[in-house]
Amino acid sequence: MKVANKTKPASRLVSIAALAFFISPSIAIAESDWEVSADIYLWGSNITSTTPGGKSSTLPFYKILDNLDMSVMGGVKAQKDRWAISADAIYMNLSTKVNRDRRYPNAPDDITGNVALKSWIVTPTVGYAIHDTEQARIEIIGGARYLWLESSAKVNFDDMTVFDNANSDSYWDAVIGTRAEFSLSEKWFVPTYFDIGKGDTDLTWQAFAGVGYKFGKLSTIVGYRYLDFEFDNSNKVMAEMTVKGPIALITYDF
Repeated sequence: MKVANKTKPASRLVSIAALAFFISPSIAIAESDWEVSADIYLWGSNITSTTPGGKSSTLPFYKILDNLDMSVMGGVKAQKDRWAISADAIYMNLSTKVNRDRRYPNAPDDITGNVALKSWIVTPTVGYAIHDTEQARIEIIGGARYLWLESSAKVNFDDMTVFDNANSDSYWDAVIGTRAEFSLSEKWFVPTYFDIGKGDTDLTWQAFAGVGYKFGKLSTIVGYRYLDFEFDNSNKVMAEMTVKGPIALITYDF
């Protein structure tokens, strides 16, 4: 298996658009009396998919890195008094170039192929703090989660395309949950998050917990994040998809 490391121009455009999505609202709101923060993060996740027949397969983080063409992970949050609005977005573009499998020595050498997977996971929310003190802030949140997946496969024989197929699906779910931050000291704090919902999927839920340290306007957070989607019977490819693993964030307060 040979990994395709070349970043495509379209991927660069996606990266620029995603950065503009995060930065532009932050600058605009920061000029008002809202408290605004933005974060970027690295999620060292494994992706597990389960077929309708019950067969599971896991793509570990090191293989994701090996096949990664482009990824953008980050979020923004604006807070005023007890109200807060936020958005979290993940874009991922994976691709692999496959040559003749050595397990089949009689296969022709001039068979090549390419497999690609692209995805967006976006979660915008609105929150209201039911408890807000120097020691803790606890919010009830409501919002949505958007999942978009596109997979493609192409097989060439002697420089001629013999198979070329691409499929894409998108899902919208309404979610509700809680977001909280507990102060351990002037610098140390514990952030948590949980949501659950459904809509186009049968069920989606997400949980996160970590520990953070403040350096003035800059904060670092390490923790663990779990995200799950359960699909209905209309999905013939996947019954469930789980993304989970450790996560490290850098947050800046404007």
